[in-house]
Amino acid sequence: MTSKFQRAFLLFILPACSLMVIITIKFESIKPICDSRDLAPVISQDRRAPRVKYGVNVSQHCRDNEMDHGCYCVHLQDSNQVLKYRRIDKTLFEKRNCERRPPAAIIPGSMKSGTSALKFYLSLHPELAFPRDELHILNRMKNPLEGYQEMMPYSTAQQTPIEKTAGYFLKVMYGRKLKAILPKTKIIIILRDPLKRAISNYVHLIYVNSTTPGGSHAVLTANESLYNILSTFEESVLNPDGSVREENRLVFSGLYAKLLRQWLELFPAHQFLVLDGEAFVVDPVPALQKVEQFLGIEPYFSSENFYFDANKGFMCLSSPFKLCMGKAKGREHPDIDITVRNKLQEYYRPHNKDLANLLETLNTKMSWTSF
Repeated sequence: MTSKFQRAFLLFILPACSLMVIITIKFESIKPICDSRDLAPVISQDRRAPRVKYGVNVSQHCRDNEMDHGCYCVHLQDSNQVLKYRRIDKTLFEKRNCERRPPAAIIPGSMKSGTSALKFYLSLHPELAFPRDELHILNRMKNPLEGYQEMMPYSTAQQTPIEKTAGYFLKVMYGRKLKAILPKTKIIIILRDPLKRAISNYVHLIYVNSTTPGGSHAVLTANESLYNILSTFEESVLNPDGSVREENRLVFSGLYAKLLRQWLELFPAHQFLVLDGEAFVVDPVPALQKVEQFLGIEPYFSSENFYFDANKGFMCLSSPFKLCMGKAKGREHPDIDITVRNKLQEYYRPHNKDLANLLETLNTKMSWTSF
């Protein structure tokens, strides 16, 4: 006959022990994503992991005037309107798994089509990580992958590292190098009216020649120095007999269809996003939102991030910092002889039409290709 103690054991103690085992197992299966002491997530290598909320005043890891940008705290140096980056503290740096990662996306060009402004805005997106300067890894380094591992900024596993070097687009050999080491890289290209691009490129190089010791030849490699910059834009783009200097980089950089077709032979179409540089100048928000969607990152940019600066004549940031691009943007352009302008427009017209047809395969169109 069962004793009172045995009956009590079977009725109360044994079920309680079983419940404790079940509860223990359940709690052990739960993996916390945050440390309650600092709210810093345990970053997973899986890109589908819960997103981290970086930004201004969203955590206590950065100062009040700083933006939490993954592996860095960012603040605006008011004296010269420059963004300054400092690494987060060592413990959090390790906890967020900050590493130098190769780019998951690149902006290869086209030069003087808005690449710098595009990078300027995108670099403030909390989920993107850009190097401060153009790295020129594909066109200047023998071992590109090693170069990326040494020169890319630190990023978390949840951020998308991006490189922008506008000269890559001009040579398919750089695309081949990229495919050999990072075949799944997403490619973001911004294009503007090729005549306006050529004038902007000329003005930029005149500025470089006047402000840099040795001029443009001192900052361009042998593969890049295919410019013929004379005293006027007209002389630079036309031969003495009046024909277009097709071999001048000022001119052939605007043959977008030829260049884009070469890159499309290397990478599948779904890895490309082509943006309209003329529309971007007027309103950058739609282009930035397309990039967010293309990269699969959280929406961040809206019209509330921008305002038009009447003195500068272009859009500036109102948040997360009130900031305009530097003096390199918005330089005054010379008046171009109408005959030369018309000749170049006619020269580019069939190439622009070819581009429009090519972009149809990417479900994209430019606002200026029908002119």
